[in-house]
Amino acid sequence: MSAKTLGDRGEARAESYLTKSGCKIISRNYRRRYGEIDLIYFDAETLAFGEVKYRLTNRYGTPSEAVTPYKTRKILLTATQFLQEHPCYQDAPVRFDIICVSKQVRWMKDSFNNESLILD
Repeated sequence: MSAKTLGDRGEARAESYLTKSGCKIISRNYRRRYGEIDLIYFDAETLAFGEVKYRLTNRYGTPSEAVTPYKTRKILLTATQFLQEHPCYQDAPVRFDIICVSKQVRWMKDSFNNESLILD
């Protein structure tokens, strides 16, 4: 099975989990110059940017360990662009989550901060 197929399955499981948890999905695989955000959704009144990490085993580290500082920076830049393109969401509280998918789904809310989020 290809890495893309596995990734797509992981994202589908994460999306299903979030939806069952009451979240409203706004966007999937939002791609721009700086990178991609797997899922963008509302969790109650909070706009959340979700990075999905899928692992069959922890042989190469846990799913959350795969979200490096470099990846975090790309997510922050891409989220900034999303908010610039969608000003209707700019007043919402923002959060960055990691959704770890393996044998079970683990939703890590507020995994990193948005201090670098600039809306100029």
